[in-house]
This record gives sequence, C-alpha cells and structure tokens, in this order.
Amino acid sequence: MPTPDFVVRLRDVIGHAPIPLVGVTAIVLRGDEVLLGRRADNGALQPVSGIVETGEEPADAAVREVREEAGVQCRATRLALVHQMPRVTYANGDEVDYLTLTFRCEWVCGDPHPADGELTDVGWYDVDGIDALAGLDDDHRRRIAAAIPLDGPAMFAGGDAGTAMDPRWRCRPHAVPARTFSITATIRRSRVACCFALVTARTCSLRCV
Repeated sequence: MPTPDFVVRLRDVIGHAPIPLVGVTAIVLRGDEVLLGRRADNGALQPVSGIVETGEEPADAAVREVREEAGVQCRATRLALVHQMPRVTYANGDEVDYLTLTFRCEWVCGDPHPADGELTDVGWYDVDGIDALAGLDDDHRRRIAAAIPLDGPAMFAGGDAGTAMDPRWRCRPHAVPARTFSITATIRRSRVACCFALVTARTCSLRCV
C-alpha cells in the first residue's frame, strides 16, 4: 500500500525527523507452505508487511495488507512476535522507528498475485526450504520461524529490570519492620463500654533506592 495519509500529513509538519510507527507482518500459511513475494523496489523476498492505520486493530491491518498486496483472503490466528526494528532511513531522508507485530495467519481463499504493485512474483514457498531461499534475510526468517507453531507463545525482547530500568536506580528486597496500629472505638450502650483495639501487621515489600 502507499504511504498512509496520516504519515504524509505528519511529514508536512516534522519533515524527516524520526517517527514511531506500528508495522505488521503477516505470515500466511497454507499447509506446509508460506506466502512470500518480492518487493518491487529492491527485489528482496519477504512476507506481506505494512503499516497500521490510525484506529485500526493490528490483526485487521495484517489481513488487509495481505488482501491488498497479494489478493489473498486470510485469517489472523495468533500474535507470534513483537520486536523493535533498527531505525530505517529512506532514500528521501525520512527516518522511521518501526514496532513490528508479526501474526500467524491462515489462508482462506484466493490465488496469490501482485495485486497493487508493492510485491512481484507472489506465491507459495515450502516452509522446509526457507533457509535456502535467496533474497530472504535473517530477520524475516526469524518472523516466519516464530509464526509456524500452531499455538506457540508470542515472543518479544527486553523487559528485564536490569536492562530496562534507568541505571541510576537499583532495587533490593526490603523487609518492613513490624508495626502495631491501634483503633479504639467506644460504643456506649446501656452503660456498657466496648473497646476494640489492636491490629498488628508484618509485611514485606520491594523498595527501590
């Protein structure tokens, strides 16, 4: 698909400065075959990919891109991989940071063909021969491998406190000392005073210093 209108309008304001965008990759499987095509601009072999429109569900974006670029109807069945791509600088100077969501999709109907000119030589490739395919880079091989299992987990990178936290912070377990809280309530009823007291609690928490 061409560059979305919202990106064009944004570029009019910020020029070539880096912008974060959410991208999707659809790994469309039909039995032991995967749908791939060659990019019209550089001839690289890859699965169908695209940009999520404003307000669009990422899974719907994956299905839409497959229909628009390959003329195939598919169903997104699983989120397979979430990863941040290295910054991309286009020939015109535009810079983009893509957060890419890879979906496992199942073929429903349709014969693949270059529907909108974004891809050429669209077709089915044997999954077992992916490693030997010329023009398919390691990043796309990784996306395909993550999507092949029928019910595998969604994979992602990062999230460890040791790498994600500001290095100026450090965490250590801290035992909170026992404290006694007293609550006294006096209820006068028929000259009888009832006193309620006593709540003792010992807790343990994680304190960052």
